[in-house]
Amino acid sequence: MSPTRYWNVDNHKLPTPPMCYPSVLQGGMYIFQLFDYFASSGISLLFFGIFECICIGWVYGADRFYDNIQDMIGYRPWPVMKICWVAVTPAVCLATFLFALIRYVPLRYNNTYVYPPWGYAIGWLIAISSMICIPLYCIYIVLRTKGSLFERLRLVVIPAKDLPQPKASVPVPDTLCMRETPIPSETLTQIPHP
Repeated sequence: MSPTRYWNVDNHKLPTPPMCYPSVLQGGMYIFQLFDYFASSGISLLFFGIFECICIGWVYGADRFYDNIQDMIGYRPWPVMKICWVAVTPAVCLATFLFALIRYVPLRYNNTYVYPPWGYAIGWLIAISSMICIPLYCIYIVLRTKGSLFERLRLVVIPAKDLPQPKASVPVPDTLCMRETPIPSETLTQIPHP
């Protein structure tokens, strides 16, 4: 790597190579495995998935999200999708999250090297550093809102009034793809097939 390459961070030039040394030295694979095991896969992603499903299905509202998708693609998706947003996906993510915590297996490199306790501590700090943002922000918003605790919680989980309200129930067409208008046959012939 050329020492003339720099990152410009707040008008301070930081050379790139010193920031990469931990990854390219002998312990780089151990550090990479810590990041891979604790930050980019498993528990952190399931945690975010649970909260995303709850926010879309319950806080923002499945009906409102259903209407947004209809506005984007021109037809209403299959009604089972709403059930998945509200119940199935959060339940599956939560069950998988709990199973991953209960059946936790400590990280090993190449099935031979056992990380020291401080290595696991660093890994859990990496995982918690990304997951802690959601509960901290929730606590911050609840504390910042005025009213009793019950009123605060109710205000926090209700979507803003300036958002588009859910439309009245529209009958779903009786076709498998849920498209209201059929695709013209000349359009289908223009689509290249592999």
